[in-house]
Amino acid sequence: MSSINRNIAALINSGADAMSNEYDVSIQFPWNDGATVMTVRATGFTPPQFKATTYDKKYHGTSMQFPKSEIDGQRTFKITFRLDASYELYGQFVTWNSSVIDFVSGGVTNWPAITGAVNCEAISGAYIATSPTGDDSNGNIIGDSTNAKWTYANVWVGSVGTPEFKTEDSNALTYDVEFFFGDTSAPFYNGQGIQGTAS
Repeated sequence: MSSINRNIAALINSGADAMSNEYDVSIQFPWNDGATVMTVRATGFTPPQFKATTYDKKYHGTSMQFPKSEIDGQRTFKITFRLDASYELYGQFVTWNSSVIDFVSGGVTNWPAITGAVNCEAISGAYIATSPTGDDSNGNIIGDSTNAKWTYANVWVGSVGTPEFKTEDSNALTYDVEFFFGDTSAPFYNGQGIQGTAS
């Protein structure tokens, strides 16, 4: 095999890559038992990142960094949504937020009953447009158990962005929703494998 053929074979055999648009966002509102898929409205999702903090150990002219017993990161994230023409989804988020803080009445709460859940599930594995063996019973391309999943529980809405109306253009309106969470699970952390579940 020539060196060119070996390079091509290495590219082919490297396997499938994860694609940025192959994901689903689902949200469980405090007043609903099940989760609603929001991918059609959500423009994207970036899981919050955590990292280890460090401290220095020194000896003469040598300095080394070791991990502290602290975690650096904020238990919050934002999702940008396209505004639906009926303002129905927007109203759901505002209602959720007003359960936490209502600037009209001046009301605030610390009651945990207003928490929900947010999940982001990324299609993983070698998926193809039409499976030669057929889809599963739910019509999915691949089984849910093999998908990478980020789960956030005890979620509440801290803020909901307002629409920005303009005369000059007719672009779709968007707004940001800021979520705070308590429990979480991410792929491969805590021995969960590719799909973790927050309690």
